Amino acid sequence: MTDEPATPDDRGVVEPLRVPPTVARAWRRAVAWFTAQPPLVRLFVTLAALDVVVRWIGIVGPQVYLDPSAPLSILTSFLPHDLLILLPALIVSRRPNAAEAIPTLVDGAILVALAELIAHPSPGLASEVGGIGPWAIVAVAVIVIGAVGWIAIGRGLANLNPLDPNPSTAGWANLAALGITAAVGAAAAAYLVGPGFDVGDAELNRLITLHAVVQLLAPLTLAYVGRAVVRGLDDRTRPEIALRLGASAMFLAAGLGLAVSLVGLLASIDIAFAQSVAQVAGWGALYWLATGGAISLLVVAFGLGLADTTAQDDHEGVTLEPQ
Repeated sequence: MTDEPATPDDRGVVEPLRVPPTVARAWRRAVAWFTAQPPLVRLFVTLAALDVVVRWIGIVGPQVYLDPSAPLSILTSFLPHDLLILLPALIVSRRPNAAEAIPTLVDGAILVALAELIAHPSPGLASEVGGIGPWAIVAVAVIVIGAVGWIAIGRGLANLNPLDPNPSTAGWANLAALGITAAVGAAAAAYLVGPGFDVGDAELNRLITLHAVVQLLAPLTLAYVGRAVVRGLDDRTRPEIALRLGASAMFLAAGLGLAVSLVGLLASIDIAFAQSVAQVAGWGALYWLATGGAISLLVVAFGLGLADTTAQDDHEGVTLEPQ
């Protein structure tokens, strides 16, 4: 293969387009990596790729945006949505025996990935078939599936953690969980003081309210996950970079998440300062960092070995204990 352009031969026939050698080598390596992976990895890599394709051509949502003038929209088109679909693949590709060694965590990752995969098409299909009622029921079911998955992930991480973390690390873990819980509480309070929904049917109103409440409370599962992630900082058997990145993601969700939720609550009760803050340029980016950005960092941490206890070395554990 050469980089030379295709040219006509003596008979006037154009030669086939030549593929640059670097591209060909990269493609062969990608195919070799893919075929060498366990079936679970191949399945969820394929599902993530199909998700991008069907969203790109507009079959299902959320729509893919590639407008250079709106870089945040490009980022949010793929993160954390497609990273969550890849979560089981990232865990198992990092630790091939994960299904046997940490089955609870892998099962939770599969539930989270499947919930994310069907989060948009399934409620939309239910709405087309039966209207708002089926939409709300299916949407609630999808949220519950994802929440159960996160609880299983938290449980799996808790089983990996040292049984007796030092008091400083345990305290920071509790603080992260408290911050995430407080952020969810502030968001729920903002919803309670809001106008609510009224579609003219009491039963439908109840279903829509149930969906809103479940959607607000589902992030509470991240408080459990966050506590387990931060308590893992004492673990000497997992990569330091993964532990640090996972803990940073949870502190981002706790600290910045609480800040944006409080601003939203104050804005909902007509506090002028909060309303002006929520309208400044970049507020949407801050909100995404506190939610989708934090989740994206957590998923990347799993890809770097957050659940991989096979990387034991002679270094000290990463703790928050003053030296």
